[in-house]
Amino acid sequence: MHLSVGPLNLAGLPKPGHKLFSRQPIMNTQLPVAIGHGRVEIKPQIARLEGSQVNFVDGSSAQADMLICATGYQLRFPFLSDDILTWDKDHPRLYLNIAPPERDNLHFVGMIEPRTKFPELVHLQSELIANVLRAQKEGDAKHNAFQKTKQTSPNRSEQSQEEFLACEYYTYRKHLRTAIRHLAPT
Repeated sequence: MHLSVGPLNLAGLPKPGHKLFSRQPIMNTQLPVAIGHGRVEIKPQIARLEGSQVNFVDGSSAQADMLICATGYQLRFPFLSDDILTWDKDHPRLYLNIAPPERDNLHFVGMIEPRTKFPELVHLQSELIANVLRAQKEGDAKHNAFQKTKQTSPNRSEQSQEEFLACEYYTYRKHLRTAIRHLAPT
């Protein structure tokens, strides 16, 4: 990135807190361009939310219609109470990296690092969540079965954060498609 677009700190991006290649590299040469054109604004960490107002740790604030969380280099959700998620080492306990076993009203999308076809897997994650929410709203017994599956799925507590996020495309896609099929309306 440094060779192709220059030092990222000139675009306002913080320096990663890890050594080069100690994590899976992610490159996007368009982000500095978008920052330079004013389409993306770099903001510090969120201190708190008050309705549609987002207050940042530097004392600034902004009105937001939507909040998309790009949590950066560590899996942390400082805007959620500590008791919302169960943590195993440095990652939350989630079924298919999407759903906390103990909650039926919270889901995550994109908390994966496949080697290929990320958009397709995110689409399938979204489709699964849509089916879960539909089944829950309709009182479908499939929702209860999904909740039970989440609670009895193997605990991945021995994995590092990198292992937790990493997924083999074909295997993960198969698991998502199976879960979607089980929750599909009949």
